[in-house]
Amino acid sequence: MHPIWYLRIPLGYLIKKRYNLEILGSFPKPPFLLIANHTHNFDPLFISTFLKNPIYWIVAKGTFEKPILGPLFKSMNFIPKQKGEPDVSTIRKILKNLKENKIVGIFPEGSITWDGNFQEMPPGTDKLLNIVKVPIVAVKIMGGYLTKPRWANFE
Repeated sequence: MHPIWYLRIPLGYLIKKRYNLEILGSFPKPPFLLIANHTHNFDPLFISTFLKNPIYWIVAKGTFEKPILGPLFKSMNFIPKQKGEPDVSTIRKILKNLKENKIVGIFPEGSITWDGNFQEMPPGTDKLLNIVKVPIVAVKIMGGYLTKPRWANFE
């Protein structure tokens, strides 16, 4: 487990208090595929505060080339995906992680919402959901969009 996961309890408490996070329902034991709408850059962090196990997030391949996030995401075994097209390598990694009793997280919309509404699912998402042989947990994030809308100027 990545060392940053040991900070999840104190950081999780602070994040939940600061952003007034709460959860309705519960999560099953791993393995499962977690799908969520994408409202904010911190969505993965917000969701992760509610789980004891690490989530292996699907992340845009270009993010792995960024100087700080790239090495961090690689060290946490996040899974790269080419945006806008089916990626067989990503599907294999998802299935491998699920077979190893892990949690895989995906934002099927592929990017953060511009207007707070759900976006269209990319083609092939339904096929992925049909081939996984584990529970699929849907998370709906509410209220995250207006904390920092993509179109706002925060200088």
